Parts: sequence; structure tokens; C-alpha cells
Amino acid sequence: MGNGYTIRAVSQLSGVTEHVIRAWEKRYGVVVPRRTAGNHRVFTESDVVRLRLLARAVDSGNAIGEVHALSNLELEELVEGGSNDGAGTARSLVQRGLDAAVAFDPCELRRVLFDAEGEFGVAGAIEGVISPLMDEIGRAWFEGSLMIIHEHLASGVIRSFLGAVFEARTETTHRGAVVVTAPAGQDHEFGALACAIVASDAGFRVVYLGANVPATGIIQAAVNTNATAAIVSVVFPQSMPRVRETIELLERDLSGKTRLLVGGASAIQLGTQYNLRTLDDLTRELASLSNEP
Repeated sequence: MGNGYTIRAVSQLSGVTEHVIRAWEKRYGVVVPRRTAGNHRVFTESDVVRLRLLARAVDSGNAIGEVHALSNLELEELVEGGSNDGAGTARSLVQRGLDAAVAFDPCELRRVLFDAEGEFGVAGAIEGVISPLMDEIGRAWFEGSLMIIHEHLASGVIRSFLGAVFEARTETTHRGAVVVTAPAGQDHEFGALACAIVASDAGFRVVYLGANVPATGIIQAAVNTNATAAIVSVVFPQSMPRVRETIELLERDLSGKTRLLVGGASAIQLGTQYNLRTLDDLTRELASLSNEP
């Protein structure tokens, strides 16, 4: 592209969201795009290559703050030869998030989430920061050191953050439809939203149904959209009898054209065939779907 790339084009080519590109540019100077007369960013092919390398390093578990100054050659060696897991940074962000919830500070909690996305990418932020943070808040509530209102505050901020991330991804190249939901008995939708983000990044048109959806609703949505897959997130074990009934109905009544994918922390309780424990597992499964004739 002789005149350079727009930020949207660079985002699609590199796999880095527009928000993160801007954050990395401002905070670390990883790219320095020129500006048009209208103050729009214009990127080069070299910028695309560097952002792609940085994205691979972050997706491998490195914190952007630890790798942004590396040369392209050093980044290639890091990605090929193993990486730092960024555990200290993740633990620090979890603690900041917990402190923000305790202090009833939604603005600080939002900053934590944006920092986590900037450091680890969306999938890394979800699995390395958001999920541990909600586990910590849930444990503290169970032990009595936090109130349910702390959990509600954190849930609301995280739901808003993930929803905004998902909405920003809805205009991608599509490979057919997938239905994404949390089934009846599962009231929280963090896992489902995470799955929706991953599916959208994989190029599918996501039909997102939200949480606590009965089998009949999931089946109807899959039929009406000719869905390639129905992705069901099961996180909390308390309602497993109801969830198991929903899964049995889906196994029975979904069209043979629609693959049932069940993931989440509690999914393994439904049977060993439901072993999508991580977002990487889901990414691999979606890749296999997109390669099917």
C-alpha cells in the first residue's frame, strides 16, 4: 500500500486492537506514525511488522513494558525461544484491581483493565488478570472480608469493559455465524463475552445471546443463523444439574451443521469431551472449524 496504512488496516493486519495500538504508541513509542493534514495516523509496512512481533510476544505471556524496547530480531528470538510469563505484572494488576474494588473506585478498576489489555492483550488480560481478580473477590466475599456490593461493582465494570471490547470487534471479515452464550443457570457472562471476542477475532460473525439462556433459545438462534457452532460458557458449578439438562437438549436438538462447543472452568464436569479450559483451546477449535469444507 504505497500511501501507508490506516490504523484500522494495521489493526487487522497485526492483530492488535486500535485502542492498544494507540496506548502502545503513547506509552512506549513502539511506532511513530506520520499524521495527515486531518491528523489521521498513517502507518508503514515496518510498523505492521513490528506490531505483529510485539503482539506475538505479548500473546506468549510477556508484558509489553518488558519487551517494547527490544529490536525486531530480539523479539523474533524471544517468540521462537520461549518467554517470560509476566507473572509479577499480572499479580500487581490483580492486587490493584482488588484494592480498587475495596475502595469502591470504578475509575481505577477500569484503568487496571485497560492496563492489563495493553500489557497482555485481551485474551491474556482475561485469563491472567480478570479471572484471578474475580476469583479473589469471590473468595473474599465468601470469607466475609468483602461485601456483595464489592462483587457487584467489579462485575459491572468488567462487564462494561468486555462488552466494549466485543463491540469494537464486530466489523471483521466473517466466516459464517457462531452463537455464543452462557446457558440457563449461569448468570455471569464474563466467560461468554471472552468467547465472543475470540470468535470475532477468528473471523466469525458472532450472535451473542448473553447469560442464563435456555436451550430452546440457543437452538432457535442457531437455526435462524445457520450457525457453524454454538459456544456455551460454563463457569460456576452451583447450577450444574440445570446446565447438564441444557447441554443434553443441545446435543439432541442442534442441527448436525452446528458444532456444540462447551468451555469454562466448570465445563469438564459435563464430560471429558468438553475440555475447552482456556481461550487458546477455543482458538484452536475455531481454527479447525474454519478449515472444514
